[in-house]
Amino acid sequence: SRTMTLEIYGGLKNIGVTGSATAAGGTSSNLFLIENFLSAGGILKIYPGQGSFWYGPGIEIDMAMSGTLQIAGGAVQPIVHSDLGTYILGFGAMGIDFGLSRHFYVTPRVHIGALFANPLIIEVDGLIALTYAM
Repeated sequence: SRTMTLEIYGGLKNIGVTGSATAAGGTSSNLFLIENFLSAGGILKIYPGQGSFWYGPGIEIDMAMSGTLQIAGGAVQPIVHSDLGTYILGFGAMGIDFGLSRHFYVTPRVHIGALFANPLIIEVDGLIALTYAM
């Protein structure tokens, strides 16, 4: 029986964030940020029993490829490429592997973690992955 596997993955991620910012003059404005990321990561999947439920730690690197920013309902402005960041996300994950064939699985999962940036950002992701196992 399998007890642990290492899953390596890659993908594209789109994130939208709303918030407010205060200018130097004390004026507060709403803002809306959208960023598109190229992501790569790995999960150590630990199977506690004979079933297909698993849990484990993971790490992901997200490199921003493009983005836009809108302030106070004004025009949407593209973000200059040099202002886009690369972030590291550490997380805990859990999910279930549903076998489609000997090598392919559908895996609904949840990731809960922290984006190591300033300020620290907590991220919760729910996703369904199509997984190939060698």
